[in-house]
Amino acid sequence: MSQNLKIQVLLSAIDKLTAPFRDASAEAQKLAKKLESAKNAEKKLADKQKLIDSYKKLKLGLNESGQKLKEAQEKAKQLAQQFNQTAEPTKK
Repeated sequence: MSQNLKIQVLLSAIDKLTAPFRDASAEAQKLAKKLESAKNAEKKLADKQKLIDSYKKLKLGLNESGQKLKEAQEKAKQLAQQFNQTAEPTKK
């Protein structure tokens, strides 16, 4: 066999042996990109969940504040009625 033919056979054998590794490497890179994309999507969902949780907390606080406002208004109304019902309220 000539030297060139030996080199070609050797390179061909190396190419055939390394092909599965190259394919695996390419698939690993694709998988890494998909994993990164999934991580980004998960982060976006977690951020949205935080916003939803904040909204729920604010809504609950607003409802409580609204209830306390109603109670304070009712108390003021009662005090105004009591004040108006006194015969001679003291004036300052």
